[in-house]
Amino acid sequence: MMELTELRAKRDRLLPVRADTPMAPAPLVPAIPGLGKPDIPSNQAGYDPEIPKKPPMGEVGAPGTEVHIVGGNLVVTEQDYNPEMRGKAFFEQIDRMRLSDPQVKATMSILKLPIQAADWKMEPASDASTDRAIADWIGDRLFNKMSRTWNFTLRHGLLSLDFGSMPMETVWDIADDPIENRPMYYLKKLGPRFPKTVLYWVVDDVGELQKIVRCGPTSDVHS
Repeated sequence: MMELTELRAKRDRLLPVRADTPMAPAPLVPAIPGLGKPDIPSNQAGYDPEIPKKPPMGEVGAPGTEVHIVGGNLVVTEQDYNPEMRGKAFFEQIDRMRLSDPQVKATMSILKLPIQAADWKMEPASDASTDRAIADWIGDRLFNKMSRTWNFTLRHGLLSLDFGSMPMETVWDIADDPIENRPMYYLKKLGPRFPKTVLYWVVDDVGELQKIVRCGPTSDVHS
């Protein structure tokens, strides 16, 4: 069995040492059970193994989603290998499957019905009376006071299982609140925006979704 001193020596040899930059922060080196913490090299002055090194900020890479430029925007490129499953043809095929195929309909029901039948409520952040009052107010507005019922909102949101996505627009309004005795902003509805109306999914330079561009009776843009 390898001696304890040999284990310590082997471990210390594996530690990165930057002799060219004496004050450069060294990576956090955890203690190894049975071996303790390693000796701190003299050229790493100021290094404290108890203080974690701050992580780098920002994003360097990107997911690699294929994009092209439309009107100065980065737009996601359709990549389905089957040309019959692109654009409008994709949604027509999905509609045929989900509306006429009994196995597909049964599978979707198994996935959706438990969610729709669940007892939805707003949980307070704590047992404090203020948090309970906030949860009650938001829950009442969300489940009882929106212009579309909660079941309607759930049914349309769950269409993301059918189509792969289902954009919902947050529509806000302001009204006098009888509980707070003052005007309050509230969520009027989550408006369904069917994915077959989406012309472009616009992303930024690291692939994060920025907005969608839709066609319809009136073309619109949603961020």
